[in-house]
Amino acid sequence: MRRHWQHLLFAAFLLPAAIAAAPAEKIGISPKLPGWRFSNGPEFPGASGSANYSGGGIMLDGDFSRGGNYVGVFHEVSNPDFNELRFRIKALVEQLAVRFRDSKGQVHQHFISVGLDSPGWIELAVPVAGSPRHHWGGANDGILRGPVTEIGFVVHKDHFDRPKGRAAIRDVRLCRNDTPPQVPLDIAKFDASKATVNGQASIRKEKDALIIEIPGGQSFTWPGVNLKPQNGGSYFDLSGGSVLAMDVTNLAGYPATFRCQIENLGADGREFCVKGGRGFEAGETATMRIRFYRDGIAPDDVVFEGVLNPFEGLRGANNLDVKKVTNIMLFEHSPARDLKFAVRNIRLEEPWKGVSDAVRSAKTFYPAIDVYGQYKHKEWNGKTHSDAELAAAFEAEKRDLAAHPAIAGLNRFGGWADGPSFEATGSFRTLKHDGKWYLVDPEGKLFFSHGIDQFSGSETTGFELREHYFENLPQKSDPETRGLWGTSNPAPGKNFYRLKNLRPAVFNYYGRNLKRKYGDDWRNIHRRLMHDRAASWGINTLGNWSWGDYARVGRTPYCLQAYSDGPVIKGHTGTWQHFEDVFDPKFEESIVSNLSRGWKFAAGDPMCIGAFVDNEHRWGNETALAEAVLRSPADQAAKQEFRRRLEKRYGDIAGLNAAWKSSYASWDAFAAETALPDPDAAKDDLKAFNDALIERYFEGCRAAVKRVLPGKLYLGCRFAGVPRAELVKTAAKYCDLLSFNLYQYSVADFKLPDGIDMPVMIGEFHFGTINNGHSHPGLVACADDAERGEAYRHYLKSVLRHPNFVGCHYYRMIDEHPAGRTLDNENMGVGFLDICDRPCPEMVRAARDIAGEMYDIRANRQ
Repeated sequence: MRRHWQHLLFAAFLLPAAIAAAPAEKIGISPKLPGWRFSNGPEFPGASGSANYSGGGIMLDGDFSRGGNYVGVFHEVSNPDFNELRFRIKALVEQLAVRFRDSKGQVHQHFISVGLDSPGWIELAVPVAGSPRHHWGGANDGILRGPVTEIGFVVHKDHFDRPKGRAAIRDVRLCRNDTPPQVPLDIAKFDASKATVNGQASIRKEKDALIIEIPGGQSFTWPGVNLKPQNGGSYFDLSGGSVLAMDVTNLAGYPATFRCQIENLGADGREFCVKGGRGFEAGETATMRIRFYRDGIAPDDVVFEGVLNPFEGLRGANNLDVKKVTNIMLFEHSPARDLKFAVRNIRLEEPWKGVSDAVRSAKTFYPAIDVYGQYKHKEWNGKTHSDAELAAAFEAEKRDLAAHPAIAGLNRFGGWADGPSFEATGSFRTLKHDGKWYLVDPEGKLFFSHGIDQFSGSETTGFELREHYFENLPQKSDPETRGLWGTSNPAPGKNFYRLKNLRPAVFNYYGRNLKRKYGDDWRNIHRRLMHDRAASWGINTLGNWSWGDYARVGRTPYCLQAYSDGPVIKGHTGTWQHFEDVFDPKFEESIVSNLSRGWKFAAGDPMCIGAFVDNEHRWGNETALAEAVLRSPADQAAKQEFRRRLEKRYGDIAGLNAAWKSSYASWDAFAAETALPDPDAAKDDLKAFNDALIERYFEGCRAAVKRVLPGKLYLGCRFAGVPRAELVKTAAKYCDLLSFNLYQYSVADFKLPDGIDMPVMIGEFHFGTINNGHSHPGLVACADDAERGEAYRHYLKSVLRHPNFVGCHYYRMIDEHPAGRTLDNENMGVGFLDICDRPCPEMVRAARDIAGEMYDIRANRQ
């Protein structure tokens, strides 16, 4: 079952049956289900199932083994006054969809996080409202026009635990609930016995605390508890503050992470919710604070497209309707060990100060981005207002760098000068010493790679279709902007320019500010300055996507990025790129060519640690890549290789047809076919070829790196999170070290598959906030820059204490542009530097603190 955090859908207003309901109209459920209509989703052929009477309720069965998308039951209604739908459900199902058809024929679908890993009954209440994202028919605008004429309960194929599943529904009522929203939860009045849980978790009250326990090792990926209003209403009102805070004690005897998600109707883990959290040491008590923006202030004609989330006051994915918060969920993502927390004093902090009046009309809102690339309509510490302030910031930084020279106790590579010595080979290598893995620098000293990604002179955004967003729009004809323009290729997915089918021109705002700040020689000055910063901050590695001319300076070790940009599997869809056709002869050669074009000089450079190849491939399940090959045309090299292997195993096509329960007329017909066979019948062959694709991928990547960069390390493929064990084990056969992008508050519980013990590099992690002029806090959110610094220290300590990690690289050096990068709409405030090249003091202090003690921590001296 797809139990991924990014697919988490909103935990509807879950209610224990003991809570009294408002006067309600009960929808009848009797043996022949009169009035109820079953659907197997005929617009998505393949699903089968049924709806039958069982025990006073409806038993909804679905079978998706032959495709399809959903099954559901529907009932017409004629009650114009109800504003809440209540029912009870018992099912091993992660999510349920509730549909409302309005008076104009528009269907509004709300996904509910049921959160069940047990067969008990749970009562749900869903407010009647339009769906901002999942709607169709009628006006198709997400606005519900009452009254509701039909309700429906739908289970999609990904929501059942297996291709076949069932859900029982009973006690369906149409209710009127006008209870006002509850101001944040008062623990003294909270009845923990009425709270509900997701996965396996428990909650009880002890004096002034809620005690929450979450068992580790469960299959459910976001186990925890739901804190919901207990005043009979559907909502919390958080309008009294800007931060939801609570005091949390980690009652476990080891470090642990705790998270919070504040939800509106329709929350899915990405939209209509705000997330936060914190890492805790064993026994530590600290305040967990979740900062939120609000929507509903700007009129409908004030929009800001091309970003993950717009500025406060505008309608956006992560701006809350603060008076309609449906749930405060406390949880952890896939805990490896049992967790136990005490939560006290849930409260609102930082009374809201409002937004600029400019947000209240299009006439005053646009342009919203100033000449420096910053958001115009908000003030914060460190905002730049003039070229004179840029110059003053540079002078202040020069004084800071002079006061904080390079970290003591490090050699020229950033290795442990005072630590033990080993053979000096002239290149970086790996070594296990005193039970922990390390890199060894070219001079034979132990080395921990403390890095930041993207040492460069660029941060861009696009203007096309958004020209009115920007103040004094730069012009290509202006000599001051020469060399600051480019063209972007949007990534796959639903990003702004991809949907517009545009490759927009982009402008380098960061480079323009560097020119303002440092003059015509800004490129050379900035390159030198970035190495001065690295030495002063204790950063000893230029991480991924750093520019080659910054690496060539020769002062700081670096890791480089290569890509396999040859033929791809045409039936595959990736996050950043399609998966390579590893059986095409051009596969390995494409990596060699890619490396040779930009990084051939690194072969003889002792500062080069090694090369990553690719980033965050979408691997899918154990047969996904092989299925992508089958969806590809007959001339696909990988499909021809698959055919060759199958012919060798089965001989004639009849043998394959017997095994796969298929009816191919010939091997040529097999090659031409793009529809998938019976997945169960073909599973063994699909898995075997999937394994062969992965094996050849890592084999080819390693060979290419070693051909161009002999003696340098092959640093792996930068897995997005931790994939299935078999995939990691195959990578381990070929990589000199494994690489993972781990966006967490702590990696204390990171674990390699059984039987694998080797060095690991973290390619990406970060901490962001919306308290500094940005409107998206990144993948791991903090309430402000001070908490970002604390989160950085905590994360680095968890890395340094772990026996497998040999380094971690923070993503990224420069904030993403507030107007969004054209690649994928990202506009995250996560950098060490802002768009005006001003360092974040809190992050710099954190990096210096860690660098000064990292080898002592690694050697268990702290």
